[in-house]
Amino acid sequence: MTDNDASGNGGWAAPGAPVPPPSQGAPMSPTPGSARPPVASSAGIPRQPALTYRSWQPGIVALRPLPFGDFITVPFKAMRFNRAVMVGGPLLLFTASALLTGLAVWVALNDSRLDLLSWNDSYRGVSVSTVVAAAIALLSWVVSDVLASSIVYPGVARAMLGERISLAAALRTLVPRIGHLLLLALAAFVPLAIAGGLVVAVSMTIAASDTGTFGATVLAVVVLVVLVVVPVGVLVAVYSVVARGAVILEKASVIRAIRRAIQLVPGRLWWSVLIMLVVGLIVAALQQAFAFVTQIVAIVPLGLVSTDEASAAIAIGFFVAYLVQMVAVSVTQYSFFGSTSALIYLDVRMRKEGLAFDLANAAEARHAARQNLVA
Repeated sequence: MTDNDASGNGGWAAPGAPVPPPSQGAPMSPTPGSARPPVASSAGIPRQPALTYRSWQPGIVALRPLPFGDFITVPFKAMRFNRAVMVGGPLLLFTASALLTGLAVWVALNDSRLDLLSWNDSYRGVSVSTVVAAAIALLSWVVSDVLASSIVYPGVARAMLGERISLAAALRTLVPRIGHLLLLALAAFVPLAIAGGLVVAVSMTIAASDTGTFGATVLAVVVLVVLVVVPVGVLVAVYSVVARGAVILEKASVIRAIRRAIQLVPGRLWWSVLIMLVVGLIVAALQQAFAFVTQIVAIVPLGLVSTDEASAAIAIGFFVAYLVQMVAVSVTQYSFFGSTSALIYLDVRMRKEGLAFDLANAAEARHAARQNLVA
């Protein structure tokens, strides 16, 4: 860890990373992840501040390698501790992309050349405005997915030290990293695309052969999915969440972040897979429950209105259901699962690099600095 925020990484740099010399001026409170400068004792030997209980649990969780249960319970604590970043941030980004998608759909429906609302076969092409709107909507989904998954990282990291950051501060942390995060998402997509392409190529080859049958093609696809696509997807998922933490909190480049993930994940791979599998099942169950309830609620207005008003009631009911479902997806997928991803990154660093000791020193130094200000 480093001891200076001037490095631009907020004190979360990897061990051994170069750090610029501290600037001169009035002392400032220590940054997260930084240790208090050693104080010379009477014998001339530097000494660190004594660590106390306050040091080891300054925030939402004790600073030590996390047991399995913390990966499920701590995300809820993080969401309660900082609702603006942990819940509001993903919801804001997700809503923005949904609005742009709705605009693209509206443009397509009003495209006179595409003529989607006509019962007649009157297709005459697609207008440029429709193509542009669709491209913007697709890009917005990609960007919002990456940012919504990432914005919770600084929120969780600060919450572990008992610090709240504003949504604006979290966005300022992400804005300079957007390019790196998108490149990381592209790098994660490449092996998945290769694995998927292999499945398609093999299945088409078998289907085109003289002895190829539908059953043989299906069997080949199933075998390749189980033996190739699933393992590749699992590896990409685990390494991506650790690399994303390095990009955001360590301000690492994409290549450096991938190297950091390769350095940190071994020894914790299957444990991380188990955590992500369990949390993913919880997220899927919650989303299905919300979908079922909202669909039932959307049908209820039909029994309260006349036949002439049925169309309007259906439209309003399903629009409200869509909004509720959108909020549910945002909270479960990005706030909850995203927090678990951030915890996986922080946990491997505490286990392999002693991050817990650095954070405890930072918490104690912060407390000492506040006491000095009061005095």
